[in-house]
Amino acid sequence: VNGQGGTNELTIDNSGDTSGGSGELSATMFKHDTMPGDITHSGFDQLDVWLGSGDDQFFIGGTPDGSVTTVTTGDEITVDNRLNDIINIGGAAGFLQVDAGAGNDVIRVNYDRFGKQTYENGTPAEVVLHGEDGSDLYEIGLAGTGSSLIRVTDNSTDGSPNRLKVYGTPEKDFFLFRPGVIAAIGLDEQGNQTGDAERINYDSTINDVAVYGGDEVDTFVLDDTNSPLTLYGEAGADIFQVGQIFAAPRHFADLLNTSDPTIDAVVFAKLVGLQAATLDSAGDQFRTTL
Repeated sequence: VNGQGGTNELTIDNSGDTSGGSGELSATMFKHDTMPGDITHSGFDQLDVWLGSGDDQFFIGGTPDGSVTTVTTGDEITVDNRLNDIINIGGAAGFLQVDAGAGNDVIRVNYDRFGKQTYENGTPAEVVLHGEDGSDLYEIGLAGTGSSLIRVTDNSTDGSPNRLKVYGTPEKDFFLFRPGVIAAIGLDEQGNQTGDAERINYDSTINDVAVYGGDEVDTFVLDDTNSPLTLYGEAGADIFQVGQIFAAPRHFADLLNTSDPTIDAVVFAKLVGLQAATLDSAGDQFRTTL
């Protein structure tokens, strides 16, 4: 299918399928187990892909440069401890939105078709993720290079819990936390900031947020947060800095009457919403600015 000149839109509709299966979208091709052949495409500015109500494993390896792409999976019946759609996103060269529909879905960014983190920044354009109803899991793999913006907005109305997990790189990672924002700041080989940032925005429909460092010395700086966070330093002598707030209410009555900065940091972390910081390597540091 060739759109040729002008502004063109391609809709691939497999929404009538109820059996589910495996499929893939690339910058030039679409395929799915339930369809008799592949669809090759070119010359389209907008792509709309509709999958059926069966459990799908779908890989988005790429999208046309500068295009607007929407992938919508069907609604499945939610069953406890059972996954429905699994969507792995390896790359997108234009705006990408995923609407996963009802069901317990998994959406991963910067992962290959087998669900393995690529450590590559495959989504330099904006990515919007909607898990919708059901208990959904979002997994974001970082690259440590380039800039990106990923918006996680579950758009659910059923009150089911939703989780966000962010995984760092084997190199030094620098995480900055603000309300509804996790930003991985780019670093060069000397540890200097490059000006790049891999940014993840999330809203109140995400009930559980966990961030994992990596093998190197990682830095976690919490300026503020509006959700419970669980931070895992993993290997390396990692640094956790909590606080850095000024001209804001501080409830001294809740702080322990002690000069031990570690205890103050733990109490203050609870006040700003930090659920846990796992200091699991010799040399890890936990700092606070009050």
